[in-house]
Amino acid sequence: MPQTSTLKTDPTLKINLESNSKFRFEDATKINDKWFGIVEIGKTSKAQSAILESKNSNEIHIFGCEHYEVLSAGKSLWKSDLTHYSQFFKNIDLTLRGGQLTLHNPGQLIIYPILNLKSVNLNLRTYIQFLLSVSQNTFLQLGLKCEVNTDSNIGIYSSEKKILSLGLHHSGGWVSHGLSINVNNELTKFSLFDVCGLSTTQVTSLNNLKINISTKHLFSIWLAQFKTQLFNHMTLSQQIKP
Repeated sequence: MPQTSTLKTDPTLKINLESNSKFRFEDATKINDKWFGIVEIGKTSKAQSAILESKNSNEIHIFGCEHYEVLSAGKSLWKSDLTHYSQFFKNIDLTLRGGQLTLHNPGQLIIYPILNLKSVNLNLRTYIQFLLSVSQNTFLQLGLKCEVNTDSNIGIYSSEKKILSLGLHHSGGWVSHGLSINVNNELTKFSLFDVCGLSTTQVTSLNNLKINISTKHLFSIWLAQFKTQLFNHMTLSQQIKP
């Protein structure tokens, strides 16, 4: 059973800022969102790389999509022998994100926020808390009670089964990659590997929990929650900045 730590559900996430940078609220960060539909994982990887190369810290980009079936291996597994899994999965992707193995397939919502943490007065730890809070509040809007695990198997759970996984790439103050939410995807193949490196991890989906929603609609709800909490956080940052 995962150890859980439930975050506050107040839309205003009162984070203790550790950054000494001064953000000018009048330079309000622009959020560019895009829905890709169902795409190969390589397409969104290239799109993320292009944004990271531009280094425009005044903009946040958020991609929403589904992926065709692919077993995704985090950077810690790049030197591992993954040939065993080729008998079950046609496509295996070595990704820059942290974490270990996870599965992406149609019906699962993938969200990729790409941003400079300093521009929004967050560090990696508080950014992870922020993403989990946004996601938990999104689920609450759907009537789903869930638990947040901030320990070894980070993510969001319902009845001890994982419904949201988180995997980030962090370099030079920039973050990319993001999170996956099981909406109405096929879950059978998750039993063919240790989800996030732990054999005890079980998964579920919104569909299994009797919540009927499309990935695109869920993305729009999540995105609205992200914008609300970011606005509240940035407003609070102005009030307590050094």
